[in-house]
Amino acid sequence: MSRHESGGEINTIDPEPFGDILSLLSILTSLASLATTLRSLPWGPIKTRSALAKQVVLARDELRYIEVDVAVLRDLVGEIPEYGHRSFRPGRRVLFSKSQFERYQRTAQQLFDRLRRVLHLIHRIDKLLPSLPNVDIEGEASSLASLEGRLDHIICDRQQTIDQAISATIEIAQQLTKSLAQLVEKLRGESDSEPSA
Repeated sequence: MSRHESGGEINTIDPEPFGDILSLLSILTSLASLATTLRSLPWGPIKTRSALAKQVVLARDELRYIEVDVAVLRDLVGEIPEYGHRSFRPGRRVLFSKSQFERYQRTAQQLFDRLRRVLHLIHRIDKLLPSLPNVDIEGEASSLASLEGRLDHIICDRQQTIDQAISATIEIAQQLTKSLAQLVEKLRGESDSEPSA
């Protein structure tokens, strides 16, 4: 939405960063759930584990760029002093200048392109899971509790500021990047150490 000066020229532009962060949180939740499931997998065929490792590496790499994109969005919002201290809720106005909006638009587009690629990778990994031995998904649910609590806090806490919500989202992405790196080591390590038949 645009705000106009009396002469009809655009003065400020008002995007909706709340929706961007919610979309990111949705993908992070799916990726975290999948990573938790993969950590609990019993040994399966080497070929499948190698394929899983490849997809997880690609997701981890995309996530590193996503962290940067979200940090750029945080910095852009930080350029508007009164905005970052507002509570994180839908409909909060953020009035960017034209140049700020162009940076926001470019970064948000990159972010959504990356999220689309991560979602595609999640679907590829989902297709590989049936070829592995039985997985105790319920047994891994407890390890997601902490992350789910943090995500709920970002979405539901009306006292949380926009700066706090974006910073917490970056922290979750960083934690998930580390978790994916450890998962790759596990998948590759098991492939290397499995005795040959």
